[in-house]
This record gives sequence, C-alpha cells and structure tokens, in this order.
Amino acid sequence: MSSTKGIATELTSSSPMANEVPQPEKAGGHDTQLSASDHEGTEVKRDVTGVRWFIVVAAVLSSTFLYALDNTVTANVRPSMVETFGSTDILTWLSVSYPMGEVGSNPVRGKLNKYFNNKRLYLAALLIFEVGSAVIRSAQSVEAVIIGRVVAGVGGSGIYVGTVNIISAMTIPTERNQYLSFVGMMWALGTIIGPIVGGAFADSSATWRWAFYINIIIIAALAAPACIAFIPRIVPSTLGTLFARIRRIDFVGAILFLGGVVTIIMILGCGGSIYAWDSGQMIGLYVATVIIWVVFGLQQRLSLFTTDRLFPVQLIGNWEMVNLFSWTSIAIANVVVTVYTLPLFFQFTYGDSALRAAVWTLPFLGAAMVSCGASGPIFPRLPIYMPWFAVSAAIMLVGAGLLTTIDYNTSRGAIAGFTVIEGLGCGPVMQLGYIVG
Repeated sequence: MSSTKGIATELTSSSPMANEVPQPEKAGGHDTQLSASDHEGTEVKRDVTGVRWFIVVAAVLSSTFLYALDNTVTANVRPSMVETFGSTDILTWLSVSYPMGEVGSNPVRGKLNKYFNNKRLYLAALLIFEVGSAVIRSAQSVEAVIIGRVVAGVGGSGIYVGTVNIISAMTIPTERNQYLSFVGMMWALGTIIGPIVGGAFADSSATWRWAFYINIIIIAALAAPACIAFIPRIVPSTLGTLFARIRRIDFVGAILFLGGVVTIIMILGCGGSIYAWDSGQMIGLYVATVIIWVVFGLQQRLSLFTTDRLFPVQLIGNWEMVNLFSWTSIAIANVVVTVYTLPLFFQFTYGDSALRAAVWTLPFLGAAMVSCGASGPIFPRLPIYMPWFAVSAAIMLVGAGLLTTIDYNTSRGAIAGFTVIEGLGCGPVMQLGYIVG
C-alpha cells in the first residue's frame, strides 16, 4: 500500500525491512541469492535477472493486485448478493468480514515472516486466499460468503506482507524502493478498479460470483507456479530450532490484537445500521473494546507471556512516526470509505446498475490518483512535508463536509465535484508518509 513500506511495516506488521531483510539462500536447483560482497566498494548484483525476474515480479504483483481488488470489489456486488440471499441485514457483514481477516492477522504475519521460510509462508497465503475465494464463489448461503471473506482476508494479508518481504529480499538496496513502489501502485490500481470489475460482473450473465472466481484462475495459472519455480528459499532473519522459534511467537498479543480489531470493526459496521448507537449491544461493544485494548497495551508494554512482543512499542514515543502513520491512515480511510459507500448511494437512491454506479466513482478515484502521481515529482522540490499534510487535510475536510450534505435532490454533477475535492485532498498524502519515513 505504499512506495517504501517503512512505516506501515513497522506499525502494522512488524515484518523485517531495512534492518532485518531476510536473505535468499543458495541451495541448488532454482534457489538463488543476492550476489553481495562484504568488501566495501564491490558491486552488488541480483542473481535473478531477465525473463525469470520479470516472471517473479509479475507473479507477486499480480497477487497483490488481486488482494487489493478484493478490498473493494464487493462495493458494487453487495446489492446483487442481497438479491441472491434475500436480506439487507447482510450488507454490514459483507463489508467488515474481509478487513476483519486481513487486519486482525496482519501483525502476526510479520512475525511469522521473521521466524520462518518466507517462500513457504507466501505459498500458504496464496492457498488460503484461494480457499476463501472458492468458498465465496460456490457459497449457497450468506454465512458461507462471510466465512469465505474472512478466510480470504487472512490469506490476502499474508500475500501483501509476503510480497514486501520477498521483494525486499530479492532486490539490491539501490533498486529496493523502486520495486516496493510497484507494490504500492498495484495496491492502488486494484483498489481503484475493484468497484468497476465487481459492477461489470454483477451486471453480466456471469453474475457476481465471477468477481471472486478470477482470483482462482489468475493465481493458479500465474502466481503460484511462478513462485514455486523461481522464488528462492528465503532464510528467516531469526534462526534457531523450530520449537524455539514457535515459542517466541506472541500468541497472547495476537489474540488480544485480533479481538480488539474485531470489536472496533463491529462498532463501525454495526453502529447505526444494525444496532442503535446507544443500544445495549453497542454499549457492550464499547466496554469490551476499551478493556481489550487496555489489556493489550499492558501486555505489550510489559512483555507479558512473550519474549518478542507483537507491536513495536518503541515507535509510540516517536511522535513523528505516529503522526505520519495517522495521516496516512486518515487518507487511505477516506479513499476506502468513499469507494465503498458511493456506489451504494447511487444504486439504492437512484436505482443505478452496478456498473453505472461504479462509473460515478471514477471522478473521485481519478482526482486521487492524479494528485498522488503529481505530488511525486513535486515533493522533492518542496520537501517541507508538514504544509503538505496541512493543506491536504483542509481539502479533505472540505470535500468530506460537502459529501455530508448530499441527498436525493443533489445533482450527480455536484456529487462528482464534491468527490473530486476530497480526492484531491487524499491523493498527495496517501504515499507521502512512507516517503518521509
């Protein structure tokens, strides 16, 4: 989701990057390693080159693209799912099930990549993602769809973290940021066209199920075979016996973090839609959320029941990193929320088809991507980053405020204009935090 992944990796996945980049091991056959020398001044080269390198990069980036596509592909197929299963109560769960799986499992994924063979973990993530997609594709009940979305989210999180680690391990330092920026571009592209792909399938004879079936086809045909054939065995940065490495995993922290993520997502997803904000169910969620996060904070701060805590607590005292992470989260949240809610508004309020509703997200997405792309070459000339965040925040605030005023009588042109303003505010700072970090 970024160009360098520095902040996101430390704050959300704790996966090894600059200081603990896992290294490919030369073990014969297709296994390769970076050609690096310990002698200063010796040129560092990458062994995997040419067609093989192109195939490897295409394979891991296509998987990341599909992971990002699944983030937003349901934005336009949810009404079709409601028509299939016959209940509007499922809308919330169709939206929150995927992030429950991906966010809840993300930090422990980073630790697993630190302790175990990255290649095997990546292939396992592909398999989990495929299983989840297959469950959704063949689901005969809404419960099966929700379970499939959770499973796919767990696999998708592993794909993303694995891609960052594999790219980091197989590239040389001078080219690493360039290839990591490709990962961010694939995430952005998948997120942008997700609603369009979903809408196209929902309006066609193929039905919404094919929006998930393509995951199985592309990964089975391209990504998995290429990864098996050409990606070397990635040696973990932390060695030791298998039992010793398993013991170092912070299982207590992982469970507490998952519980905290689930309660927050349930509050945001169920509040005002399934339950009233002041209902007993919601009050119970508020209390549970506070208790879980307090316990998690204490467990991490005191390293209770673990020798290698899940969360990089030391970064909390670095206010610059916290601010950059917060701003990046706000910008990306604005993008995802708008992409999810705007198609629903056009479909349920104006009766648009899924594909036509997706088309009306293009002004917002276009503005976000244009401003994001334009900020890349401009920022080095104006490298004082705080004004960038301040101006973008003001623009985002204006755009979001205008979007709160829309109703049935608001023209489509006005809505598109409001989303363009919000997109212009989100775009410049979506990647900026990673560049500065």
